Amino acid sequence: METDNKEERQNRIKLLRQQEDQKKRLPYLLSNLSNIAGIQFSESHVLTFQEIDVHQINQNSSDFDFNYLNISFPQTKLSDLVDKLQFFSAELNQTNYLTFHRWAEIAVLKINTSFIINNLERLIELDKDSFYVHDTAYKNGLWVDLYRDYWFMDGAAELRQILELRIFGKHWIKKIATQI
Repeated sequence: METDNKEERQNRIKLLRQQEDQKKRLPYLLSNLSNIAGIQFSESHVLTFQEIDVHQINQNSSDFDFNYLNISFPQTKLSDLVDKLQFFSAELNQTNYLTFHRWAEIAVLKINTSFIINNLERLIELDKDSFYVHDTAYKNGLWVDLYRDYWFMDGAAELRQILELRIFGKHWIKKIATQI
């Protein structure tokens, strides 16, 4: 009984912290994302905390950890990444879930993601880490991740900023695999 009360208190404290964090940081995300996309996003596009929990459960219940394809590029080859994303223009031109690493605990957006391809560099700059797109059925998705690692190019390994495109789900993997 005492354990249940302690867990309830911990959950309540977590929720209050999330609410406070969201109150402080969400306006910045929505404003910048609206500016990047040229579309006005509001809190109505953001999942509730309960929906975010369900989203994370659905994401973890998918086979994305086992069924994916990675393609990496030096950040200087951003145009190559944009070219690969063009294969998903139809899939991105519909309502999907969009999550940014820095805001994952407080904001998952359910929006039309058609603006991603033409604004990739600005989206990467917004989060400075990674962002994720999942279809609403949790069957397919992608992430773009920015990290620093050694890259072998022109006969030498150099420490560089790397962009990784990870494609999830059989349909999206098949779509890009037939193109590369």
